[in-house]
Amino acid sequence: MKKKYIFFIVIPLILLVLIFKPIKVVLNLNTPFENMTYTLKIDNKTYDISKDIWMFPGKHKIEINLSKNILKKEIKVPYFSFSKQYYNIVLKEPIINVSYERKDYNKILLYLNSKNYILDYWKISYNDREYQTTLSTYNIFISPYVNTSLKVKGYIQNKKIYEKIFDIKAPLSEIIDYNIKIDNYINLSFELNNKMINPIKYDIYKNGEFIETIKNNSYKDKFTYDVVKYEIIPIYPSGYRGKKYKIIKPALPEIPDEISKKELNLNYDEITLNGKKYSKENFVEGKNALIIKINKNITWYKTITLDTTPPKIEKVTLKYNGKYKISIISDERAKFELITKENTYTFESDEFEFKSTGKDATLLAYDELSNRTKPFIINLNPFPEYRINVQNNLISFKFKKNNISEYCELKILDEENNLITRIDIKKLNDFTFSNLSPGKEYKFILYIDNTFKKTIYTKITKPPGLQIKKFENIKIGTFYIELLNDYKYNYYSIELEDYSKTGNFSGNFFNLEIPLEKLTSEGTLTLWREFKNLKTKKIKLKLKDNFLYKKKIYKKLPDILKEEDAPYIVSEDQNFKNIKIKGRVEILMFPDKKIVVNGIVFNDKSSKLIIKPIKESFKGIELNSGILKNTEIYNAYTGITINKKFDLYNLIIKNCKTGIYGKDATGTAYNILLYDNNIGVNLIKSSVEIKNSLFFDNATAFSFYDSDIYLYNLSIADSKLDIDLYSSNLKIKSSDFLNSINSIKSNLSNIYIISSTFRNNNKTIKSLKDEKLKIEKSRFINNNISLDIFETPFNIYLSSFLNNEVAVKVFNPNSNKKINIEKFTIENSTFKNNKMDIYIAGSNNIYLKNTYIKNYLDGTISPTWVDERGKILNRGIIISGGAK
Repeated sequence: MKKKYIFFIVIPLILLVLIFKPIKVVLNLNTPFENMTYTLKIDNKTYDISKDIWMFPGKHKIEINLSKNILKKEIKVPYFSFSKQYYNIVLKEPIINVSYERKDYNKILLYLNSKNYILDYWKISYNDREYQTTLSTYNIFISPYVNTSLKVKGYIQNKKIYEKIFDIKAPLSEIIDYNIKIDNYINLSFELNNKMINPIKYDIYKNGEFIETIKNNSYKDKFTYDVVKYEIIPIYPSGYRGKKYKIIKPALPEIPDEISKKELNLNYDEITLNGKKYSKENFVEGKNALIIKINKNITWYKTITLDTTPPKIEKVTLKYNGKYKISIISDERAKFELITKENTYTFESDEFEFKSTGKDATLLAYDELSNRTKPFIINLNPFPEYRINVQNNLISFKFKKNNISEYCELKILDEENNLITRIDIKKLNDFTFSNLSPGKEYKFILYIDNTFKKTIYTKITKPPGLQIKKFENIKIGTFYIELLNDYKYNYYSIELEDYSKTGNFSGNFFNLEIPLEKLTSEGTLTLWREFKNLKTKKIKLKLKDNFLYKKKIYKKLPDILKEEDAPYIVSEDQNFKNIKIKGRVEILMFPDKKIVVNGIVFNDKSSKLIIKPIKESFKGIELNSGILKNTEIYNAYTGITINKKFDLYNLIIKNCKTGIYGKDATGTAYNILLYDNNIGVNLIKSSVEIKNSLFFDNATAFSFYDSDIYLYNLSIADSKLDIDLYSSNLKIKSSDFLNSINSIKSNLSNIYIISSTFRNNNKTIKSLKDEKLKIEKSRFINNNISLDIFETPFNIYLSSFLNNEVAVKVFNPNSNKKINIEKFTIENSTFKNNKMDIYIAGSNNIYLKNTYIKNYLDGTISPTWVDERGKILNRGIIISGGAK
């Protein structure tokens, strides 16, 4: 019983113990926060949440403290549990809502809301400032013109559990859209988003340059087709400059204000023409309204005038005065195009001047749209209309008045364009001409200027009849024809055996030249007059040369020439090789022919050869070498051309351009008579002796160049120049120089004169820079200047100077040279009755020995002289002898 009782007592106790037995509990805290400190209370008793907790079975209230937050939970510990119990306590996520509201343009109210948790504090930062609060609402004062960043952070246990950033925009009204309406201007308007602060004005920039400031939201700009970049800056009440707004007006295609065709090249999707969709058929004549939608913001309103009607040329007036001047009247302003034969002109004025030689011109008028008129043809004829009436020898002209030329005359010219008369037809438009002469052409020329002149009528009269006054053979090969009356267009024809010729002459006389070789027979000369195919009656005359008729003409002479067969008429060059001359033989040479002599044999002393041209002149004789004697030569180009060695004697040479010519020749000439030649003897690089000869009436008797010459016993008279000497050696002995203009002109030569006479000459010896002048036993009588010496050393010995104007004139400009006394001497000589014995023009002295002078000029009389540079130099003096 007791055991049973114990059982019933122990068992319930055991059961009670088992039921209320403590259990080890592990609490796992799931929290949205990290690194936080929590306080755990179970049934109001504080525990360490990180350790196991013994708890009795049953319900338990749990509090978790987190700063200001008390989080309550409940757990139920099971009964009869003999193992460790695990519980997860999950804390809610915080719900935080932070927002703001702009209460005024500079005031923001911040709302700080948090569910599930109470935050310890908030941190608020903006514009580098930071504020802290525990309030749920917070006022912020901020500049209304600044955009800023607002940061809000929430903290528990000084740990950030929340953060939010707000971009606070300034409450400024900004441009959000624009519209451009283009007509004659660019009309720009823009739309604002209407916030708290509106702009009070706007700065307008165009293509980067400031234009102007406006006070409203619309702007009118001048029209342009180009791209325009606008920049609009709003300006707010405090002067704050807002955000720049950019607008681009794109480039527009150039659309003319006026068109002449129903077409436009436009590449836009939305175009309206006259209220209808764009189509060429919707164009109307006149004004057309075009609306082009460039894009959603830009619309172009364009008025286009369609003009397909060309201008009308109502009147054209033309005048001419060196140029055409056109005056035009048209129904509208136009541009004109004038097409002439030579050029195309364009002009816009209603008057225009131009030149042209064409018959007409085409005038076109264009309006500004290039509508063109039909071609207007203008007659370019500056000449007046006229009428010509011819009755016998009366020619009448009548010209219409009021032609376009301001000047016009009728010129009457003859066949050589010599002016006969002229009539101004602007003053006299009715005119008759009757003064016609025979054998003439009358050209009636309507003359405006050198460009416009034309022959309107020509009259040709028959030439006057031909009458012979004289016809004779005046010289060999030449016939003289003389007519009774003078006329310009005389014609002739010659008919000989094998020769014919036709020619003409003017006037009333004519010398007819006929080839000599054709005149050995008889022929016919026919004469007539002819003008412009009008001919007179022909007259025939017998043609016979009085000398050549039936004469024999030689092309080659025979080997023996006889006096009885002379004269020999020769038509070709001849080569004499030992040809024999019997008697006095005359040869008549054709002009420009020559004889080459390689030997002539004369039959006896009386035989002689005479060579002349049959007319005018022949070339002359070429003497290759040897002897030429007993010959007379007349009228040759060069009488004798000598080569190599020669011997000339018993010759007469007359009327030749050059009597004797030689180069590199050596020989002797004597008993020569040369007269009436241009140059008597011309020698170059030759060595020649000439003696016992007579030279007179030659232009230049001798011309010596680089030669050695000896002249002995010559008489030289009446020349323009006796001797022309250059770079030669000349010896003159026993010769006379008479009545010449100049006896000797010498340069760079050596001259030795002995026993000779110079009489009645203008200037005897002109010596220029010769090597030496030596004169012995010679006489200078009655000359103008006997010796004219320039820079030449001289010696004069045993000579006489009588009755001269100036006996000796000496000029040597070089006073610096030391000249040998012997180079300027006069010895044992006589000066008598001279107006001036010695004249010293330069600086060197003259030395006299046994010589008396009376009239002189030297340094004792005139001490100085002036050279060509104006330098004053001392004059030379005469030494040893003489008195003033």
